[in-house]
Amino acid sequence: MNTLFIDTSSDNLLLAVSNGEAVFEKKINNVKRHSKIILNKIEELLSSNFMKITDINLILVVVGPGSFTGIRIGVSTANAIAKALNIKIIGLTSLELMMVNEPFGVALKDCKNNNYYFYNKENNKYGVINIENFDLYKQNQKVFLEYKPIKDIFSYVFENKDIFDLKNTVTPFYIKTSSAKKRQS
Repeated sequence: MNTLFIDTSSDNLLLAVSNGEAVFEKKINNVKRHSKIILNKIEELLSSNFMKITDINLILVVVGPGSFTGIRIGVSTANAIAKALNIKIIGLTSLELMMVNEPFGVALKDCKNNNYYFYNKENNKYGVINIENFDLYKQNQKVFLEYKPIKDIFSYVFENKDIFDLKNTVTPFYIKTSSAKKRQS
């Protein structure tokens, strides 16, 4: 199965494709405008691995949390490709990807101003925590701060496919209100 992975939830653009045997990835750091480059970079990744967009059978996309605009761009791109190709999508959170193959622990992702998105795998709880309060929370917890290798993410999804919802479209996963919405209130 040819699978495309899209992550625009941070300042970086992470794309990967797997043909079921090998995984090929492309990471572009410090992207200012994901929307300007995402389609070209997907095309480059596919063509450098002798594939076309029509060869894709499944899309994995990071639905959040992270950059509000970045998430919308990645999710919209994945939804458009899935609709055009009549294929399914699996939405994954950026915090889940830090905990692939881990039975317990807490994943953290910076959301600015000394606050962090967190995911506690044991109780399946997401939220925002101030770093000053985190020492109390993390007692007896393993803490994860970055993604597992992309090949491990693909393996985890393929080996546990039955626990994921295959969808026609996915929606962004936001833990907190955007800065723009806060200013409107």
